[in-house]
Parts: sequence; structure tokens; C-alpha cells
Amino acid sequence: MERLDERRWSNQNNTRPTVELKACAHCGASGELHFQGRKVQVICMKCRMQTPLFDFQTQAIALWNKRVE
Repeated sequence: MERLDERRWSNQNNTRPTVELKACAHCGASGELHFQGRKVQVICMKCRMQTPLFDFQTQAIALWNKRVE
């Protein structure tokens, strides 16, 4: 899995990369990245479903966007 250091900028415009989060698998509302110190997780803004805390945002996003068929 790709590691993304939050202190680095990924493009020439010196802005953070665009993050695409799927709708909440439980209620369909939007999720947002939340940082706690150096850890990150995704939390649904409606039902408060959340991922565990991860060291890298790519890990939290991958778990949030994962869907079981």
C-alpha cells in the first residue's frame, strides 16, 4: 500500500491531494477524514460509523472505500 506522509505536498500547486471517499456503506451519507495527532480515520457525518485509527490516510481511505459484494 502506498504511504502518504501528511507533511508532504503531492503536486506543483503545493496543495494536498484530492481524496475520493465513497458514501457511507451503512447510511449513504458522506464521510470525512479526521486527524488525531499523527493518526487518521474516516468518520461518517450522519451515523458516525468510523474506521480504526491508522498511521496513513491511504490506509483509512482504502478500508472506508472497501465494499463487500
